[in-house]
Amino acid sequence: MFKVRELILRNQKRIKRLFSDFLYKTMAGIISTGTQQLVVLPLLAKFFSAEMYGVILTIRGVYNAIYIGFGNSLANVRQITYTDYSKKGIVGDYNLLAWIFAGISAVLLVVTCFFVGNVTIFEMMLLIPSVFVATLNAYYLVHYNLVLDFKKLLFNSIISSSGAILGILLVKYTMLWPLPLLFSGIFSLMNLFFTTPRIREPFRQTELMFKTLSKYAILLAVTLVAQSLLYLDRLIVYPIIGGEAVATYSTAAFFGKSVAVIISPLSSVLLGYYCQDTFKMSLKYFWSGNIIVLVLSALFMLISIIMAPWLTGLLFPTLIDMANPYIFISNLAAILCFAGNVAQSAVLKFANIFWQIVIQVCYAAIYVILGVLVMPKYGLWGFCYVVLFANVVRLILLYTIGHYSIMLRGNIKS
Repeated sequence: MFKVRELILRNQKRIKRLFSDFLYKTMAGIISTGTQQLVVLPLLAKFFSAEMYGVILTIRGVYNAIYIGFGNSLANVRQITYTDYSKKGIVGDYNLLAWIFAGISAVLLVVTCFFVGNVTIFEMMLLIPSVFVATLNAYYLVHYNLVLDFKKLLFNSIISSSGAILGILLVKYTMLWPLPLLFSGIFSLMNLFFTTPRIREPFRQTELMFKTLSKYAILLAVTLVAQSLLYLDRLIVYPIIGGEAVATYSTAAFFGKSVAVIISPLSSVLLGYYCQDTFKMSLKYFWSGNIIVLVLSALFMLISIIMAPWLTGLLFPTLIDMANPYIFISNLAAILCFAGNVAQSAVLKFANIFWQIVIQVCYAAIYVILGVLVMPKYGLWGFCYVVLFANVVRLILLYTIGHYSIMLRGNIKS
């Protein structure tokens, strides 16, 4: 058992700054997630039938996987390679890559919409610029992590959420459900234009381009798999047991996923600190952080047992009866996923990037293969247990790989 109290006392100033940054980013997460989960999604569920709502959730899931996969992956590579570029005084590559992959993300979403179906031409015309802008936003937000300025991130979240609220108000009159995505992205990008110099960096290739691309390719594949799995419940459930089952599962997991998204900024804040030149990781830091996260996860799970049925019923009165039996197990899986995401920030920085592939392949194999096998016989219950098992295995892998990677780096402190 590590002396956690002694470690905290020796690093009070650093912990105070970390807590302050985490608070700002958590507030940003609460605002953006609260807007989506408490305003946008409940109103969409009210405006559309259960079947159509399931279709919307499926497409939004792919939308999120695409823009986060392409945009966040580039942002994470920017953080990992930040010192390589700064030491050589090189500026370039990233704006070029951001706009290219934003275009690719738009093409992928169009293909998805044709595959899922039930998307009108007007909705498609709104989704294409929405995912393009969202991909750019996901990358340009990296600036706040690089300079550890999370106050501006909070302000950006307020601006983006204002756009989403405007969009959902217009949905009532137009029935064009992509409007909250479009307005949210446009508002955010306009704010980023005035608050980050990254958006005005030159569109040019540098000597580090291919090194950066190789890292990006690996991380992109890993992130796309991870994000696809995050929303894979919709992609697997929809073709096997229908849109109503998608709506049921998404509603059941609503509280747990909302909590996980709200507190997930901790992993991003930690990665920002890990990428600073002065930071040295140790096993004590690694395990102390993970123990704290597990305690928080247990606390959030207790809260969800009390609050989840009530809040879910309040926000989704037409779906609560179908979703109620699945609330506990789906929330537990979502919170374990959050615990894994925090550990992953350390693994991403301090372990060989190859291990990211190993983790995601194992996770995906369990999730997809078992999910497809059990659903025809056991329905949504079988899928819920598969998701829980997959997140437990992922968490164990992250802890094991993180522990041994940090130990082998030789950065262990006494």
